[in-house]
Amino acid sequence: MYDFCFSPIYSVFLALAGAYIYFTTGSKASFGGAVGAAVILGGLAYGSLKYYIKHKAVCKPTVFLSLVVAAGLTSMMYKRFEKTHSVPAAAIGVVSGGMALFYAWSISPLGPKPGAHAKAH
Repeated sequence: MYDFCFSPIYSVFLALAGAYIYFTTGSKASFGGAVGAAVILGGLAYGSLKYYIKHKAVCKPTVFLSLVVAAGLTSMMYKRFEKTHSVPAAAIGVVSGGMALFYAWSISPLGPKPGAHAKAH
């Protein structure tokens, strides 16, 4: 699987989580941060997909930037969870941590091999 397969789903999750937090607590900062991260990740996924279509290779710069965003969210949500024991912070932190691991795998030598799928058929 490639980053552009999971990043849109992750982006929607972040946007929905931000909306939930806004409507339950009224936190504009949480809403803006979650939706902002979702927009950035969506843009990176789109760029990565365009690169893959043209070059049939993983676009490592976009995956790395997605890793930075996911790792940053993981860290922020861990700190927030430590202070507030908020379930939404824990959920966002866990999902972001999983995505950070996925992005790290994607840019590692063990990551997806674009030519392998075509050769299998």
